[in-house]
Amino acid sequence: SLVIIHYRQQIASKLKILDHPDNDRKTHISSIPLLGGLIIFFFIISNLIFSVYINEISLKLFLILLILYSSFFLIGLYDDKYLLSPLKKTIIIIFLLLITLPLDQDLIINNFIFKDLKTVISLNQGGVFFTLLSIYFLFNFLNFTDGINGIAISLCIFWSIIFLANSNETNHFLYSIIISLIFVLFFNLQNKIFLGNSGASLLSIIFGSFFILDYNTNGQINCDEIFLLMFIPGLDAIRVSLQRILRNQSPYL
Repeated sequence: SLVIIHYRQQIASKLKILDHPDNDRKTHISSIPLLGGLIIFFFIISNLIFSVYINEISLKLFLILLILYSSFFLIGLYDDKYLLSPLKKTIIIIFLLLITLPLDQDLIINNFIFKDLKTVISLNQGGVFFTLLSIYFLFNFLNFTDGINGIAISLCIFWSIIFLANSNETNHFLYSIIISLIFVLFFNLQNKIFLGNSGASLLSIIFGSFFILDYNTNGQINCDEIFLLMFIPGLDAIRVSLQRILRNQSPYL
């Protein structure tokens, strides 16, 4: 990752994933490498391999997460390079989630468990649909928050710290995420590296899957607490979408 950061301009130029200023929404002076996703990707994949090695996750779950993380990263990378239309991106993501999520029940939200209520709401057959919708919503609002340097990355660091504060065990996966995000954040705030669609897409599936897996297996955070963590960025995503629609613009700009 440090090598990627050091040779960022050469790597980004070779891969043709530079964000060029347009004097409209993109007001930076020079072309900025969209390499945040690539840096995070190497941290996460190596960490997944380590998690299997120390038996934190099963080989089956490892393969599912590897497919999901790699696919979301590549979709974002392709979007950074060639600009995928929102419709095509949506179809690909929904198709991918419909294939992979049912392979492991721990990746599906089947019920709502609240912190201070004894009532458990079962979703029955709607579990897959609700899970897919939740991940897709997270995918979109992380892309929205990536409009200003540091917001999406800081938000993910905040989520990681919340999980660590509620955990009684050492979570190598979260520590790895935080380290990689701090690397990217430091250079992102200096306008030297952008997260890019590859980074925002990758973070959406990382935290989407982590929220669900932790909810189903550890129960450290309940559904109402997850809702509160998502409330402000989710509300902001809705605000931005409505604002763009009222201006006769596409909400997916």
